Amino acid sequence: MANELSFLDAAMWWLDQGFELLPCQPGSKRLVKGFGLHKQRVVTKDQAAHWWHAGSHANIAAVCQGESFILDFDDLELYTSWAAEVGSLWITYTENTPRGGRHAFYRGAVPRGVTLREGAELKSTCLVAPSVVKGRAYLRGARDIREVDAVKTLSPLSKPGARTPHLLQTIEISEAAAALRARVRVRETSAVDQIKAHFRVLPLLEINVPGFAVFGSGRFVSARCPFHKEGKENHPSMWIDLERQLWGCHACPAHGDVINLVARLRGISNREAIAYLGDLLP
Repeated sequence: MANELSFLDAAMWWLDQGFELLPCQPGSKRLVKGFGLHKQRVVTKDQAAHWWHAGSHANIAAVCQGESFILDFDDLELYTSWAAEVGSLWITYTENTPRGGRHAFYRGAVPRGVTLREGAELKSTCLVAPSVVKGRAYLRGARDIREVDAVKTLSPLSKPGARTPHLLQTIEISEAAAALRARVRVRETSAVDQIKAHFRVLPLLEINVPGFAVFGSGRFVSARCPFHKEGKENHPSMWIDLERQLWGCHACPAHGDVINLVARLRGISNREAIAYLGDLLP
């Protein structure tokens, strides 16, 4: 789905994906009078052409139909840690929200009674690109909407103590494994630990990627991903966690730490990247 699509092209794309649409007031999330989840919706391309013709500034809200759902992340740190845990297997069509969050769109039946951690929410409808709120636009992703096992996808996000034992069991196992890995890391003093303590993601990108630039400030910054679309994407889809020294892209499977980064930049294995960086240690 090209980033240059108009409102009308975007509306047609969502209809082709099996979603229904709701027109919203320009620059806001307020629905046009008479439209709603239990009221009128845009369900045909002729109706879409009426609302999002050339010159129209109405925002677009997509509504899930059948077995589909939207994961809404207001907490970017939660999104990045979740994305690192579920890995590339569950990367799907994802949009950036104007406030720095993420909307991930999936196909799959959601188990009843799922309660997510604070910072993540399950939705059946939301504004989609190129909608604008307070002068800032939603940004499109570049992948297809994936069909997933919702239990596996939502398990790392389930709220501890919620009545979802079939999900919580997975979380408890995951947390126990993470605690064990943490204890092992404490006992080990290795080249990997020294590399991660010495090297930083952002300088490695600036040195190895000509013209590399970041957007935003603070702990999380964005950049144009050098690992897909030949590095020529129009909007930044790469995220960098400057505190944890992790990085990833919501539009392609690339993600990891400084070792994974050097391996991808140089086209070598992680083991070769460890050896390469180890030789550069003071």
